[in-house]
Amino acid sequence: MEKKNETGTGKYATECLIACLESYMEFIDIMERTLNNFAEMPEKIELMSKTLIAKRRKDWNPILEKLKKDIESKIDGKNVK
Repeated sequence: MEKKNETGTGKYATECLIACLESYMEFIDIMERTLNNFAEMPEKIELMSKTLIAKRRKDWNPILEKLKKDIESKIDGKNVK
């Protein structure tokens, strides 16, 4: 069996520790960005929902107005009580 060089083992362990710490620091950065994104989420969701509601109103209002007029004209024409 070959005896490991203590200096080489220590160097390898140090490199592993540095790699682990760098990965951990990257993880912390990602978590911080994620938390910041979540902090902004309510405003983003509110803006998106308002945009979607406005778009739906824009799309549906003319259709609903026409339908309402059609129904009113049929009711007026038949004198429904």
